[in-house]
Amino acid sequence: MRDNRRCPRAAPPWAVLPWVLALGGLLLACGEDIGGPAPAEETYWPAADKTFWRSEGRWQDLSGKEAGGPIALETVIAGTTYDAEGRPVKIWRSSETDGNYFFRIADNEVWANWTETNAHASYHLWLKLPPADGQYWEDERYRVKVRGPFELTVPLGEYGSVYRARYDYVEEPGHYEVWWYAPGVGCIKYEHYFPGEKYELVELVEFRPGP
Repeated sequence: MRDNRRCPRAAPPWAVLPWVLALGGLLLACGEDIGGPAPAEETYWPAADKTFWRSEGRWQDLSGKEAGGPIALETVIAGTTYDAEGRPVKIWRSSETDGNYFFRIADNEVWANWTETNAHASYHLWLKLPPADGQYWEDERYRVKVRGPFELTVPLGEYGSVYRARYDYVEEPGHYEVWWYAPGVGCIKYEHYFPGEKYELVELVEFRPGP
């Protein structure tokens, strides 16, 4: 049986083009209004000047009982200096010793110098950015293992995508540090173990990013 219904005739291309252009312009305008600038990539080692951390904790013996007075540690990125090869390094000023430490970031790696006073001393690979489970490296001073991600709660709040880095002192068996890194904030928890004695445990209570 023959179908006598007529199919509608397609509109010529020149008649559709204005509507396509108008729709495209509307989509672009909406995208600009809603999207805005792309968010900055988060880092596990903030490096802007005036970035500030405050951590609090206590000394404990190896069973977890208190073994000393309270610890209040304030750290601020206080500016820039230069290492022995003329490369810029950031000054990390710590209230624990009232001294300066130094670090530089190059090729997605953080290199740290913990000598307190000498920006020209040796730098050690401290952290690979971004951290990842299973990372391992060592030099004459440290053996470093990275694990994660974890969820971790400290006095300042709850954090996800946290990575734990353990730094074993090569020439001092049983002496090691554990740093817990959260995206956008850096170290949120720090542990320092002394063989057969005690350890310090501090957690983040305040954080102010640099401008």
